[in-house]
Amino acid sequence: MVAATEVDRDVDRRGRLEVRTRGLTHLVESAAREVPGVRSTEASVTVQGSRARVAVRIRVAYGRDLDAAARAVRRALLERAADLAGISLGPVDVAVEVVA
Repeated sequence: MVAATEVDRDVDRRGRLEVRTRGLTHLVESAAREVPGVRSTEASVTVQGSRARVAVRIRVAYGRDLDAAARAVRRALLERAADLAGISLGPVDVAVEVVA
């Protein structure tokens, strides 16, 4: 069994994870496209330390509930960013357009 102090020191030696803006932008756009009814996306991401601000424009199929789509995208982005990139999102602004 490893002592807690050894584990703590090992974490310090491992380094750190740096999420590049381009990679996080790709992750955000992919996660948004996974939401049912979302046809396409464009995202803008600003990373500051371990937090990021996201603005995403989604195009949603005609007839979908726009508020529900925006909420689903916001929820998906918050979950995926933490799970896949280890980064927390600050404000997530979602703009919705309807497409036929």
